[in-house]
Amino acid sequence: MKRVYVFVIFLFSLLLIGVNNNVEVKAQGSTSGELSIALNEKLPTSFIVNTTAPDFKNYFVVKLGTTVQEITDSQIDLGGFDIAALGDYTITATVTVDAATVTLAVPVKVIAEDTEGPEIRVVKAFLEPIDGEGGKKLTPWDTSESMVQFKERFFIWDAVEGQIMATDSMFLGIEDVRLNQFGEVFSIWIEAQDSKGNLGVYGEINLLVINTIGSVQIEVNKDLPVEVVVNTEEPDFTKYFKITDNIYEIEVTDEIIRRGGFDITKVGTYTVSVIYQREYVFDRVRDIKREQIVFKVIEADVTPPEITTYRIVDELNINGQLEWPYQYYGELMDGRNGEDVANASLETFMQRFRAKDNVDGVIETTKAVDNTDQVVAIRDFFKGIENVRLDQKDTEFIIVFEVTDKAGNTSSLEIKLLVVDDVAPIYIDYGNKYYRINNNVKLVGMLNTIKLEDNYHSYNGDSESVLKIVLNHKDLFEQVQLSYHDLEKYKDRFTEEELAEAAKAYNYMLKNGTHTVKVVAFRSDDESNILVNKEIEIVVENRKVTNLFQIHEDLGLDSKNGLVMYYITNFEDSTNGEFAIMLDAKDDSGNIAPTRTLRVVVENGPTLGTILLVINAGAITIFAAAIGVYFLIKKVRIKKKESEA
Repeated sequence: MKRVYVFVIFLFSLLLIGVNNNVEVKAQGSTSGELSIALNEKLPTSFIVNTTAPDFKNYFVVKLGTTVQEITDSQIDLGGFDIAALGDYTITATVTVDAATVTLAVPVKVIAEDTEGPEIRVVKAFLEPIDGEGGKKLTPWDTSESMVQFKERFFIWDAVEGQIMATDSMFLGIEDVRLNQFGEVFSIWIEAQDSKGNLGVYGEINLLVINTIGSVQIEVNKDLPVEVVVNTEEPDFTKYFKITDNIYEIEVTDEIIRRGGFDITKVGTYTVSVIYQREYVFDRVRDIKREQIVFKVIEADVTPPEITTYRIVDELNINGQLEWPYQYYGELMDGRNGEDVANASLETFMQRFRAKDNVDGVIETTKAVDNTDQVVAIRDFFKGIENVRLDQKDTEFIIVFEVTDKAGNTSSLEIKLLVVDDVAPIYIDYGNKYYRINNNVKLVGMLNTIKLEDNYHSYNGDSESVLKIVLNHKDLFEQVQLSYHDLEKYKDRFTEEELAEAAKAYNYMLKNGTHTVKVVAFRSDDESNILVNKEIEIVVENRKVTNLFQIHEDLGLDSKNGLVMYYITNFEDSTNGEFAIMLDAKDDSGNIAPTRTLRVVVENGPTLGTILLVINAGAITIFAAAIGVYFLIKKVRIKKKESEA
């Protein structure tokens, strides 16, 4: 029995040596850290007689803490080593630092010739082989590891040459391995030779390729309740968990559920868990997953359902109202029915409410529409929703979301829904403009071709009369070229020539400072009636006119419907050139349209329309003359024939 015990200890020691490339001895720590000495196992321990003796200092790695200490010849006892004499020797290193001493003895040999092949051993263990067909042992292999990592699991060492680096030629059949062929078996024969041709054989490994792509995932169904009344029906715990391995859903059975002592007849708190692991565990983090749920067995259900919302409560304004967009109920510009759009908007509102009960779980507040994939809210839960009209701007409606669980416990949430116009007006026909002969360009008429449409006023018929304010001065704008920083962003997308051309481009921007401008005001439906024509001072800061939308009020002008549009320009009458127009607009709800800038180019010569008119008129005249000549000649020929007859 004693011999068996010693043999087991010997095998265990070999296992430790096989896993680590260094044999290490440690001593008690000194003031600078723990002192240790280790053997560099990459070096040979057998030497051919009458060759060069090795430097045994390289065989010992001494560390004080994490710092490598240089070992000296005086710290090594060669034990009578003689490279000229065959035999076995022991090389001993002894190192002392402060009160700590470490010693390591290494057996070596001087031999006549090299007749032994290399040793091949595994330094990173494989999974335990399994039985395959015909008694063949199969080694499971993780597809996330490459064949390079496979070779790195082996340490090849020759007694005379030391470590021999692994190459593909030592792993016969490794070139045939395909890690995407899941479930396939690939045979690899492992052998190595030293420089003398001595052969060392490890043998055959049959790799079974296992699909390990992705991680095991366990999801908890949070829609189900986690409280149950004592002495009622026990929950089906298998429905609480969903296990996915790669893309495959794994059936959850009672066998993998750990109930944690759950007892429906006893009030208390219980932890129910599920543990799933793959058949082959290469990575415990990836291949094993555990999830748990805390359950309560309670005396009675006295807790009302919990109501949660998405973008409802957290978006209330300072008055506790939820602002909801206005919607016209008639026919829209795109042909849709506005009331249908409004109902869809209210459907979005209702589907932002959820209710979950501690005992009943999620309370269904939606339902499927027959024969469709559509899901709609159950309006019975929303008291007052039938009174809501989204075409009544600035009107408040009270809606109460109310739910009751099976035990009769009720929860409710009141929402004050305020219909608001939150859409800014838009500009129509605001593209760049081109004219010839400046004397024919009328500033007010030109500007009034740029229209303003508003989602509320346009459908209600009062957007035809828009108050328009023109601020005009020839030195209001400056041309600003693109900065070097702006151009740098495009250096990888364009050539240097293209960027050089782009550097010539510019934008019109307002000049900061105080300016005296000419202000002209009119209404879009009566441009000939100039309401204001005078000079005022404006202040431009950060390229914007300060208090822009206050100007018409300071001038005593009433926008009537709240729509006001500003044109800021440097246009000059009877002058050819390029001018800028900056557009700003606001509706009565305070929605401000984005600032837009366009250009007006005026050049000499007739307009394109005039040119076409002249060309067409000339063509018609020539065509008419040709027809006249044709009929005249024909008439003369007829008369000539009659006279000859």
